[in-house]
Amino acid sequence: MKSGFVAMVGRPNVGKSTLTNRLCEEKVAIVSDKAGTTRDSIKGILTKGETQYVFIDTPGIHKPKHLLGEHMTGIAIRTLKEVDCILFILDGTQEISTGDQFVMERILEAGNTPRIAVINKSDLFSDEEYAAKFNERGLGIYEETYQAVLRKEEAIQKEIERTEHATIGGTPEVQKLLEEKGSTLLKSGTTIAELIRRPELNYEDLAPIDKERPELPWDVKQQVEINLKYEGYIKRQLKQVEQFKKLEAKKIPEDLDYEKVGSLRIEARQKLEEYRPISIGQASRISGVSPADISVLLVYLEQYRRNSNS
Repeated sequence: MKSGFVAMVGRPNVGKSTLTNRLCEEKVAIVSDKAGTTRDSIKGILTKGETQYVFIDTPGIHKPKHLLGEHMTGIAIRTLKEVDCILFILDGTQEISTGDQFVMERILEAGNTPRIAVINKSDLFSDEEYAAKFNERGLGIYEETYQAVLRKEEAIQKEIERTEHATIGGTPEVQKLLEEKGSTLLKSGTTIAELIRRPELNYEDLAPIDKERPELPWDVKQQVEINLKYEGYIKRQLKQVEQFKKLEAKKIPEDLDYEKVGSLRIEARQKLEEYRPISIGQASRISGVSPADISVLLVYLEQYRRNSNS
């Protein structure tokens, strides 16, 4: 049996939980008119023939205004990079909003994950009203949003490259600024990028001594600083992503009997039997399956393949 993970994503209160419940033919997610009532990723399973669809009903993605909002939005955004497909849920009874555009930008940041736009609540108006609304709004706004994201990424990369090559010496002006910010004075020349990487300095601090700096939107400046300061962490994460891709390529036999996999914890064995993942990558994303369980499974699969080939 094949299985895949599907994320239900959209701004708060567009009907993600209701749609998940309807698809899975049971109540697996909290349903309320109050935005933000889904407090965590809740999985529902739809089995059709030899295929299982594992739905992950995420909290609504929105610009967080408090710690709980940050937690809920963080869960949803992390989910986008871990699933096999994204369902972008739109409320068909409302016009496309800045909130929808914000969600779309986060979806585009998920990379090449397949995505499908779903017009929800279409049962609340007639076919004629639906056609009128669809023709009126169209989906051209998403192409516009996509191009805006591409332009932003280009601007970020261009500015990072500029700061990496923008050299600066220990002039009195530079030394004075560093002293005022509590930063070590220069003994030799350096680059703007290296100064930005210092914990006590930020992108804006260096504006007075960065004479060739172009005018940029605040969000581009912010991302340039984040990329430079956390370059090492980002590289480690990218390396981890490559490792995840390798795990996706490691397929699990459809008829694998998890009862025969020794050293698996009881919870992990139950979850693996329930979801029947098709790859190690999918197995690693199942709640209740630990890295230790994945290691046990990898060793068993290697032994399984050797025995099959002998």
